[in-house]
Amino acid sequence: MRNESNEAAQAPQALVVRALIGGEEARLLAVEARELVAHLKALHRLSGTATAALGRLSMASLLMADDMKKSRRARVTLSVDGDGPLGKIVADAESEGVMRGFVANPSAEPEPKGPGKWNVAAAVGSGTLSVIKDLGLKEPVRGQVPLRSGEIAEDVAAYYVRSEQTRTALALGVLEHEGVVVAAGGLMVQLFPDTTEAFADEVERRFRSLPQLSGLFLEEEGKLEKLLKEKMTFVDVDQAAFAKIASEAVLKNLNDSQKEMYKKIQAVK
Repeated sequence: MRNESNEAAQAPQALVVRALIGGEEARLLAVEARELVAHLKALHRLSGTATAALGRLSMASLLMADDMKKSRRARVTLSVDGDGPLGKIVADAESEGVMRGFVANPSAEPEPKGPGKWNVAAAVGSGTLSVIKDLGLKEPVRGQVPLRSGEIAEDVAAYYVRSEQTRTALALGVLEHEGVVVAAGGLMVQLFPDTTEAFADEVERRFRSLPQLSGLFLEEEGKLEKLLKEKMTFVDVDQAAFAKIASEAVLKNLNDSQKEMYKKIQAVK
């Protein structure tokens, strides 16, 4: 008989935080997921490039699923279909927390751009990003956009702009050292329809000037809220904004006995 409490205690974790920023002109969602991405790497025996690609897509699915929490039992599936050596990449997450993901060719490893710089774009290639949102209604909502860069974050942001008319800035990063995942995190800012152009321009300018995101998460592992308050200075995030955090969740493993990724998010109250 399985000991579920022991399984939960040993499970990899990820933290998702949400806040309103800029006088409620935009929303910010962030995820810290080093343990989750490290578990994916070990579970699927991923190459460094495959780890970066699936890690980024998995974190994007967590952010998107968290944004769908207003709908019970909602589910989002992100599928990258590129002509690169990794083949199909899929990440699937539910608003209540179940998650799975895979890479068709997990051992693929194109020549890196440089030391520690995986060439995810070359590994993904050209193709499409498909998004399926199941809100528990009769038919799921489906969308598909051409891959803009193959780097995942830019592709997901382009989906939001083209399919949902939501201006979105998204950064996702996975950092390895000697084959070990040492940092993984993501940051997404979405502008509301009535956002001023001045604020939108400032968000874009400062977002582009961010240092390597995974490096920031390496410095502040386990302190996501502190990182957002003190280091994400591309927008003015004040103490009052963080009183409005809508969700803070811990990702827990449910079952990987069949070599699949099932996760459970339990809200921290």
